[in-house]
Amino acid sequence: MKVYFLGSKYEGCYYVRCMLPLRHNGWDGDFVTLHGQRKDANTAMRAMLDADIIVAQRPYENVMFDVYSALKEAGKKIVFDNDDTYKVNDQMKLGKYLDKISNNIDKFIGMSDMVTTTTEFLAEEYRKLNKNVVVIPNQIDPDDYDKPLRNKTDKIRIGVVGSVGSTGDFEGIRETLKQISNDPRYQLVLFSLPPVASSIANKYDREFAFWS
Repeated sequence: MKVYFLGSKYEGCYYVRCMLPLRHNGWDGDFVTLHGQRKDANTAMRAMLDADIIVAQRPYENVMFDVYSALKEAGKKIVFDNDDTYKVNDQMKLGKYLDKISNNIDKFIGMSDMVTTTTEFLAEEYRKLNKNVVVIPNQIDPDDYDKPLRNKTDKIRIGVVGSVGSTGDFEGIRETLKQISNDPRYQLVLFSLPPVASSIANKYDREFAFWS
């Protein structure tokens, strides 16, 4: 059985959801190492046509409908994989853009032979569009990490990781976050927002205001 992993623009998700499985199973994909070059479109299409199963990691661009159609016509089985949702809520500043992505993703889910995702929460969302949904939790590769560094301070460090789109997820614990950030016993470490001076920062005024 030959499996090919088709990535999108989310390289971090591709690493966890695609690169680790393909490396450990000897399969192929858009790129097979962190520092390798991504295959050009023609090379990728030839590889997909030579494969039995295509795992498409979060496709959402319109051009991908042509790719899907060509693969389906060639008799390939397509697995849609995603570890996120783009359902818009009133706290999303980029609502129209996310709504377009969400609509495309819904169509791809319906066209796929199977859907894989990370949690039962997402699986329930996807089962409304495709009955064949399987939960495959994220895994890590122990070889990626050195021995963990111990916290030798007297502070309890709490890490918060997520993109700017996850700001609304923390609304329910806003006051708790404030208390933690003002309590000398704790150190709150954020890993999410782009630099204030970045070219896209002005799109996230609400998010910066939240975390400030």
